[in-house]
Amino acid sequence: MKKTLLFLMLSLVLAACDNTAGAPDADDEEGFAKSSSSSANKKSSSSNADESSSSIDSLSSSSVSDSIDLPLVRIPAQTFMRVNTEVSVSTFEMLSTEVTQGMYAEFAKLPEQKVYGNDLPVANVTWYEAALFCNALSKKYGLDTAYAYSSIGVKNVLMDLNENMTVKAIRLPTEAEWEAAARAGTTSKYYWGTKEAMGFANYKASGHSAVISVGSLAPNAYGLYDMSGNVAEWVNDWYSAYPDEKKLSDPVGPKSTDAKTKAHRGGSYASATLELASGEREYADPAVASFFRGFRIVKK
Repeated sequence: MKKTLLFLMLSLVLAACDNTAGAPDADDEEGFAKSSSSSANKKSSSSNADESSSSIDSLSSSSVSDSIDLPLVRIPAQTFMRVNTEVSVSTFEMLSTEVTQGMYAEFAKLPEQKVYGNDLPVANVTWYEAALFCNALSKKYGLDTAYAYSSIGVKNVLMDLNENMTVKAIRLPTEAEWEAAARAGTTSKYYWGTKEAMGFANYKASGHSAVISVGSLAPNAYGLYDMSGNVAEWVNDWYSAYPDEKKLSDPVGPKSTDAKTKAHRGGSYASATLELASGEREYADPAVASFFRGFRIVKK
């Protein structure tokens, strides 16, 4: 019942905003509407792991952003250790759940899904399509857009892509933001510590062969659901080895000229336990969609 109420809330919010902000530009709208249905693709993992084809409670007003009418959780500024590097991130806001099929369908044709349901996380979306969703949602709320490009190519590839991480916009999280949000102040390998993983994550050992409704399991300490399992989540960074530095502040990853794949985090319903770790990294071609991957948005 609570999951249904969350979806209804999201649908009403999006509908209510139709007359409060301008529609996406024609090029965004046309290219995004042509979002292609891709078959599942085998993911690339830095860990070489094996691969395979509780309800949402009302968040307290103190933890939920009051600057935009979406269930965004305010993530506090913090520092965490990444191997031997001290990584600092500034305050930002993150959607409490993965983007659902119902949310995605408000802006674009839903690509082929393994299973369908408005409160299921959207999957089979390329990184570029996730970026276009962020642009469309930003415009819906009268914000700037983080992703600029000259045209939309085959497979919705954004040509001459320029990512502006300084504007006030809805976008994909950086790897550092994602990890800070997932850890939620913990220093353990998994954000649930020594508790039973199946209480927090839909993964291989759970026995499910596909995604489950967002928020079905327990959240982390920040009130974020499914940060591990269900679908792996695209993040903004191009993938490469971490820089060998003692301190980093709001890192955004390498430039596209230095990398060819995009990172994704969190593992999926088909992941082994080790892939659920807060610090685990994986990567894939940004133009390749997979039934194992979806995404989550942030606002900063």
